[in-house]
Amino acid sequence: MYYSLRQEWIPQAQDMESEETGVSRNFVSQMGGKLEEYIREKELYLNPRLSLSDLAVEMGTNRSYLSNCLNNELGITFYDYINSFRLEKAKEILDDSGFEGCIEDVAIRSGFNSVSTFRRSFQKKYGCTPSQYRKNALGHR
Repeated sequence: MYYSLRQEWIPQAQDMESEETGVSRNFVSQMGGKLEEYIREKELYLNPRLSLSDLAVEMGTNRSYLSNCLNNELGITFYDYINSFRLEKAKEILDDSGFEGCIEDVAIRSGFNSVSTFRRSFQKKYGCTPSQYRKNALGHR
């Protein structure tokens, strides 16, 4: 009994701080849960000039905490994360039979500031160009 009372307390993994960043894992986990909801609700991804610092300020945290959350907790870079929301929005626009704009309009309306980045990202994620996707989506109706 004497030795068990003298043992040093070891904190749980979720309460430990990262030695590199000083960020609590529990805090990072909480931020990860709120991040997607916040971005969707405010549609921050539609801002083509959105930066990691802007998002951190908007969420009331700093860029180190946010970057750590994205990279370590979610396993994704800031731009890939934001572009995933933009691509969902683009797909939604392309699925809309009432939309009569061109691919450049889709890129702009979904938050991309570069049509080439939009096309490249879209093809990488969905395996076809935005134009091909649009033809297939409208052809099946």
